[in-house]
Amino acid sequence: MSATPRQYAENLENNIVTMEMLEDCIFSCNKRAKNYRDKAYNYRSNDGYKYKDYNKGLVLLYRKKDQYYRMKEKLLSFIKPKCIHVESKRQNQHIRFYEHEPEYGTFGGNRVVPGCYWDYDKQNYVEYQDIYVESEIQLYYLYYETPNKSFHTPIYDIKKYPNLEVVQIDNLDTHGEDTHKLVSVQFCNTILNILQSAEYSLIA
Repeated sequence: MSATPRQYAENLENNIVTMEMLEDCIFSCNKRAKNYRDKAYNYRSNDGYKYKDYNKGLVLLYRKKDQYYRMKEKLLSFIKPKCIHVESKRQNQHIRFYEHEPEYGTFGGNRVVPGCYWDYDKQNYVEYQDIYVESEIQLYYLYYETPNKSFHTPIYDIKKYPNLEVVQIDNLDTHGEDTHKLVSVQFCNTILNILQSAEYSLIA
């Protein structure tokens, strides 16, 4: 769908922006951002560091990802969120205890990874233990619904949205999409500029 659908072009000629047009633009930006997110992950996982200008290549991928997420956020600003979704996730984190600390040596099992380093000031090795623990974190998202799609955008302070219901959800499974199935970036920019100019009406 990289070419603008005929009906969409006719709508623009008549100063019309429909919710379907807007949701296709949000969807396009969202999926393009996830494509670059996945490209960055694969670049890091597949020995990308071996290539010349590794950091530059990784930064460019992250910049493109952020660019499309920013476009998505701007387009979403023309829709009211329906509620707040909260996702519970388990994550591993490690805490390091050095040999001079009282907690050192009080943990056992597979979750303990010992290590040491050379202290140049003391001219001696200092031992430590990394303790790996699993904890639960809560991730919050504004949830939007359009006629044919739904969208999430992360938030960090739910107190800013006191009138929105908080709903528990299962883990989100997000993925990219073939860009040939998406409306073009040019069309997304056109819709965004039109809506920001307030010269067009958004029709549900």
